[in-house]
Amino acid sequence: MEKVQKKKLLLLIVAYNAEKTIKQVLERIPIELRDTYETEVLVIDDSSKDQTFEKAVFERDAGAFDFPLTVLFNPENQGYGGNQKIGYHYAIQNNFDYVAMIHGDGQYPPEMVPDLMKHFSGEVGAVFGSRMMEKRRALKGGMPFYKYVGNQILTKTQNLLFNTSLTEFHSGFRIYSVKSLSRIPFYLNSNDFHFDTEIIIQLFFAKIPIREHSIPTFYGDEVCHVNGFKYAKDVIVQSILAKLQRFRIFYNAKYDCYHKDQNTLHIQSKRLELNTPEKFLLQQLTEPKKLLLIGNDAEKLHEKLISKGKEVTYISNAEYLAMIQQEPSESYDAFVFIEGVEVFANPLDILLLTNRYLGNKPDTALYIITSNVAFITVRLMLLLGHFNYGKRGILRHQSQRLFTRKNLKSMLNQSGFDTQFIKGFPAPFALTIRQRFIYALLSTINQWGIAIFKDAFAFQFLFQVKPRKSLQSLLEDAYYSSENREKQETHLGKKT
Repeated sequence: MEKVQKKKLLLLIVAYNAEKTIKQVLERIPIELRDTYETEVLVIDDSSKDQTFEKAVFERDAGAFDFPLTVLFNPENQGYGGNQKIGYHYAIQNNFDYVAMIHGDGQYPPEMVPDLMKHFSGEVGAVFGSRMMEKRRALKGGMPFYKYVGNQILTKTQNLLFNTSLTEFHSGFRIYSVKSLSRIPFYLNSNDFHFDTEIIIQLFFAKIPIREHSIPTFYGDEVCHVNGFKYAKDVIVQSILAKLQRFRIFYNAKYDCYHKDQNTLHIQSKRLELNTPEKFLLQQLTEPKKLLLIGNDAEKLHEKLISKGKEVTYISNAEYLAMIQQEPSESYDAFVFIEGVEVFANPLDILLLTNRYLGNKPDTALYIITSNVAFITVRLMLLLGHFNYGKRGILRHQSQRLFTRKNLKSMLNQSGFDTQFIKGFPAPFALTIRQRFIYALLSTINQWGIAIFKDAFAFQFLFQVKPRKSLQSLLEDAYYSSENREKQETHLGKKT
């Protein structure tokens, strides 16, 4: 019978000035882990001022330790978060399946690693040892009352912000699946103590399940290196900024780890249900039968238009740029720029090329969706000194240029297009807010704002424009009109 290969488990011991406790922590690692997992221990001394490194090396070389033991020393202090990053990178690099983070000061019980490991099943990506599942035990274990209260206040605040129910956000006893760590940009997190909060937020956003297991609390004579007030401030600030990122107000790459249910196709489908330019186009594009759809994120709109009996050609922005630099090979009733013209490096050149491409086809309508850089939230961010780009919304990374209603209208006019209508649309609050009442209320307020001052309250504009007749077309019209008038005069002269 073929032997089942054991999962690989790394016990990461982060240590700083822990010479008095490192030996005991190593001795407390349960021998039973050797039977269940291919287990290795990694001690990373974060540039301690004492003999932590030497004590750990002595345990390694004494020959009595039950597991393979690697001891590393950071030549420069990396901080609590930075030390973890090195350990998690080691786990990924060496193909471990799980990594358990243990403190070198003995505050958390290594003997409970087997109990926490039992929670890994299915998609579970992390298991935390919680001191707050049985709150009285935390105080009995010596947790200072001010820390107990602070822990509870911060945890309740964070649960409220993220609609979660962890009993403790601030435990330093954690086990992660290495697969889950590989899915999140933990390496972008802070090197400070609030690294632990940031990695929890990343797991939430990536929809990676977290489980908790009750652990005893032990406070000995270890030295606390955490500045409580600074830690609380950092935790709250990062939690709020991460929450605002969900509303597309701020952007930070470390929180850009959303689950696949928020991918492009999901967003496209949702936008077709809301008060958006895409939905408006679906309802209004009744006359034109043959459409050219231009953009990189319009698969769902493409499908819907075809289902309505339209003949639709869907091309990317790059394909469109190549098309208009050639002689026209096909005619369309309408062009639809689903991502606007801001995604092109030179929008004015694109519009001039489009106008030339259409040539003698002045009846071709152009529909252009554009984001409004003068939207109220962008104005407020500028007032506060912020102007950061993100994956979606007005300040997208893909945007080469930014427009207000007036300057896009002016550019279209300069390019030889006459504007038929411009319609403003509210922000798609339902994409970021789950509570129906809240996003419906905000949408209504936003719509009122558009009615009063659309240049500040329209999140997006939809332009319908048509090309002015080319000089060649006007010349041909003049020839045709002249011939008709001459014929009429000749006919009248014969009559008289």
